[in-house]
Amino acid sequence: MSLITLNRDIEQHYLQYEGDSKPKLIEEPKGWKSADKQITRSKDDNEFISKNAKDVRFFGLGREYILQTIKLYGEKAKIRYTIVKENPTNSFDFYQDVYFLDLIKFKDKKGVLSVKIEEGGIAKVVKSKGGQNLEYNRVIDLYGNNINPVLKQTIALEGRKIFLKSTIKAGSSVTKTRIKTRGNTRMAIAHFPFKIESNSDKEHIVTPSISEFDKSTNKPDSTQVFYLNSDRRKKLKVIIDMSCWINPVLIDDPKGAEYLKITFRIYKGGLEFNTKRDIELYVDPAPLNHNKRKVAFSLNESLLLEKGDSMALICVTGGVFGGGGLFGDDPGFFQHDFYNADGSVVISEDSEVETTKAPCIYIHDILEKQIEIITGKPKIFYSELFGRKEYGYKKDGIFGGMAVTNGLAIRGFNSAKDDKRASLSFKDLKTSLNATCGIGTMIEKIGFKERVRIEGLDFFYMPSVTVELPNIVEDLEISPAIDFVYSGYTFGYEKGGDGYEEATGIGEYNGKVSYTNELDNIEKDYTLLSKVRADSSAVEFARRKHKKTHPQADTQYDLDSFFLDTKKGSDYILLERKWQDDFELEPEGIYDPNTATNLRFTPGRMRDRRSLFLASSLFSYPESYIRYTSANCNVNLKSQEKGSSLLHEGGAKQVKSYGRAKFQPYWAKFTHKVDFSLSKKLRSKVVIDGEERYVFYGIVKFKVSEDIYRYGYMFEVKESGKGTWKVLLANK
Repeated sequence: MSLITLNRDIEQHYLQYEGDSKPKLIEEPKGWKSADKQITRSKDDNEFISKNAKDVRFFGLGREYILQTIKLYGEKAKIRYTIVKENPTNSFDFYQDVYFLDLIKFKDKKGVLSVKIEEGGIAKVVKSKGGQNLEYNRVIDLYGNNINPVLKQTIALEGRKIFLKSTIKAGSSVTKTRIKTRGNTRMAIAHFPFKIESNSDKEHIVTPSISEFDKSTNKPDSTQVFYLNSDRRKKLKVIIDMSCWINPVLIDDPKGAEYLKITFRIYKGGLEFNTKRDIELYVDPAPLNHNKRKVAFSLNESLLLEKGDSMALICVTGGVFGGGGLFGDDPGFFQHDFYNADGSVVISEDSEVETTKAPCIYIHDILEKQIEIITGKPKIFYSELFGRKEYGYKKDGIFGGMAVTNGLAIRGFNSAKDDKRASLSFKDLKTSLNATCGIGTMIEKIGFKERVRIEGLDFFYMPSVTVELPNIVEDLEISPAIDFVYSGYTFGYEKGGDGYEEATGIGEYNGKVSYTNELDNIEKDYTLLSKVRADSSAVEFARRKHKKTHPQADTQYDLDSFFLDTKKGSDYILLERKWQDDFELEPEGIYDPNTATNLRFTPGRMRDRRSLFLASSLFSYPESYIRYTSANCNVNLKSQEKGSSLLHEGGAKQVKSYGRAKFQPYWAKFTHKVDFSLSKKLRSKVVIDGEERYVFYGIVKFKVSEDIYRYGYMFEVKESGKGTWKVLLANK
């Protein structure tokens, strides 16, 4: 930008509405020198650095320019305020400090317009609009401009093998069989009543409700089976271990071929209920026995069910009765009660279904698109953490293959079904990534351009000294940094780990886990939960109700978003990462680890990605432990990432195992004048290990006496007056 100069002042002030081609040189605002100017690192908004100054008063050309802009474009107009500062001893040395005016809060009185100035720009827009839910398929930004749809990938979901186990107990009601014939062969069938104790297959496990069936036909209806209408070919293990009493209520005029048995039956043909196979569990050796007796029966067999098959447990009696009398029409009877039944039927399945495909979006791509929708500016997102070489980054980021999708997409509905439309806000996604991966967010300035940058937490806590204060500091005050100290922690996901309607006790590991430490003098817990899910069980249950097989069905997962940890497959199809991709050994404590996914996103790993804060907040207690307290998910999982030690989700973690703490949990406040050189330094970048990094994310070295130095991470610098600094003491 070319400078417009009217004088040789060492500070020049400019206003520029975003639609104007040139800046307007104005008088220095009143109160600017004494304004409460400060640079602040946010503790609660993922490391945003912001600058602001209160009660800056514009007059003359500045006031006129602001009022004219408001008249033409309203209070939402974006006016950039730029201060060009020259080195008092070298006019060729200068820097530009850029702010924006907060016009919503201006006051104009007696020829002076007072207004707050702040970081503004993209930061303000992102904070203002970031909480709005955005549909996955959105192609219009928030300002009505058409944009290209987000780039989608295709992932092959090979499936999570799930162990399903259901138990039904014998019911208390009496089962009755009754035959009344006049010399004919008849059969009576009654189905045992049951009550469900645990149900991991709610779509098929049912409770028979009719206990008497007195017909020669053997076709029941859907109320008389305990396993109804299999949706696919599957292998089930069925274990029956039961007993009951048999009471011969009436045996009258038998003529032969009598039988009494208890049978396990498989039906075929869906709701036609055609008998496919009978397995006799008990055959009474003396069916005409008039005495009550207790019988036991059992089954332990692996069975192959086809689509449309059902299962039942039945009492069967039959024979020829009656036919006497003058005309051969005297009836005979064969009636029995089956009562005091005891025991259970256990149905278990190593359940898996064939691979399905679904659309998903790389995290880098959805963040870039959401920021474009919010700001109206394309391609202003940068992240080495989520970047990929094909996007121009030097290497694939640690989470470059991380993707997101939703329940409807998993089911083949392309994010919309009837009146359902999946959506996700930038704020919720950022919160979820912070919980899962440990991230910070900043607005990075490159010349006059801005971009949103998201990186891992270490990026914002560089161990290098980037600023050294020349003088001994004054008014030094040390106090506990209770902002970073907690007595307990909860990591994981708002949804997942339990609450599955389709199954119980399935052993899902990506839920919610709480831990505690030995601090007993503070009542404060730290909760970090992702709004986006990562439980592979929910993904599996959603895809098992695919559009192809369940076009009209709804599921509880339809509008939920899911993280997927992916890798490149063949033919441009993504695959989910398995333990062999990232771990030393096969994980322990979970069912079928070879189909387990999202193992890098467990609550224990979410906890350890914040080791910077855990080790530092417990700086004085390196020998202590962070211990498990409670969970809504499986915490038996033990896994070991390549190059790391074994992690037990429900185990104890010694603080010193996190390594050297980066900071000590203490604030240091002091004063030290901020001159031209320091102001410029605080806004500049340095090169560390070949990479550009912001000075403000490094360590300040300051003298507390002539020979004693302390170190700290900068959190707040008030540049006016004596210069007030607030730093988090570094562990140097």
